[in-house]
Amino acid sequence: MELEAVEGASAASGDAALRQTQEMLDRAFDEFDVADLLEEHADLVCDMSEKIQQLEQGLESRTVIGKALGICIERYGISEEQAFQFLVRISQDQNVKLRDVAARLVDTTVHHNEDSAESQTQH
Repeated sequence: MELEAVEGASAASGDAALRQTQEMLDRAFDEFDVADLLEEHADLVCDMSEKIQQLEQGLESRTVIGKALGICIERYGISEEQAFQFLVRISQDQNVKLRDVAARLVDTTVHHNEDSAESQTQH
């Protein structure tokens, strides 16, 4: 009877050790899964931030190009398509991005208008 009790106790402690090992492995895998999940989410956040920045730049470029088109239409009495082709040609001839050509035109027009308004108030 004592032998059976010892064997039973030994089996019980072996089962307990096995359960403890299994629980430890389960926790390790859970932590690994959480780490992978966090890494994936961090990558997703970085990708989304980059996409948002690109969209904001695109929106800003579109706004500036629209203003430049308006300036060309008003200044030269041409259609929107003609104004766009005009800006594209300048962009290509000078090897400068279209948004930079548009920004330069808008900036110089704004500064010219400010200077004109200032000189009129001084007279």
